[in-house]
Amino acid sequence: MTEVEENLWECAVDGKTGEMTVTRDDGDSTSALDWTRLGEQWRDLLVSPVPQYELHHAVDLPFAAGESCRRSAPPLDLVVLCARAATEAGIASGGWFVFEKADRWAFRSNEFSNERYEACLERLRAQIPKLRAVVEDMLLAAAKSSSRRHGGGGGAETHRSFDTAASLEKVHAIWRM
Repeated sequence: MTEVEENLWECAVDGKTGEMTVTRDDGDSTSALDWTRLGEQWRDLLVSPVPQYELHHAVDLPFAAGESCRRSAPPLDLVVLCARAATEAGIASGGWFVFEKADRWAFRSNEFSNERYEACLERLRAQIPKLRAVVEDMLLAAAKSSSRRHGGGGGAETHRSFDTAASLEKVHAIWRM
């Protein structure tokens, strides 16, 4: 797929402090593709209908000792994350993905919407703390399970700090290529 999108709103949440910082707040967009410049033939190839907005979530979890994208399974099960994010955080994602990074697990999601900009932004902002709670709970459960597997009583889990981010984009076009 190839998409033309416009970033409208972005935030980051510090994993240590929990503080959310809005890094972009452009409001809704009135921009549109100029089909005369792009070429009308591209309009015929669009995925139909093109959603108006796309909501994104990012979870960045630094590698623990011995972890890497090429040697370890992710500490968060994507099937469980997708299900819990949907039921507990209201994220109706098109999917969750893990991107390869040199120093961290990079979990990403996308969710399309045809609601108004204000409704999408309100929804996204409400999802952020709920998703953090889901990830926190999943990491704690994984630590307890690992501790038990390695002969511990499950009480000496270590807290894994993680950062999150979210963004809202205006979708102008999507093509299947």
